Amino acid sequence: MNIFSLEAERESQATKDLQTHLDLHSTSASLAIRPEHLVLEGDVEFGLASEKGVVVSARVEAIEYFGRFVSIQLVCDAWGKSLEIDLPSTKLQFFDLSLGAQHKVALPKEALHVFSQDAETA
Repeated sequence: MNIFSLEAERESQATKDLQTHLDLHSTSASLAIRPEHLVLEGDVEFGLASEKGVVVSARVEAIEYFGRFVSIQLVCDAWGKSLEIDLPSTKLQFFDLSLGAQHKVALPKEALHVFSQDAETA
């Protein structure tokens, strides 16, 4: 087994762990979003075009480490509600995880609809 297949296997397991965590921890108080919803300047791998969703600003409020991935709670000040995103540990180098750090999040239209409804009922 070479180093590339070993890395691919680790990445695959991290993705499975991430999906399990998303399935278990999405609540009405927060919206679980996927790593690709974070918009990074000049980063094609993660960046979403704004026509695919509404770009909002959110700040890092809490961070939890779970081995192969990290759960980050972001607060969208426009709604005063939280977004939860889980990133594979292999992607951490791309993000400023200091508390209070600002990030742009592209919410897909479907997610934005659910999140807005949740904000109205709170």
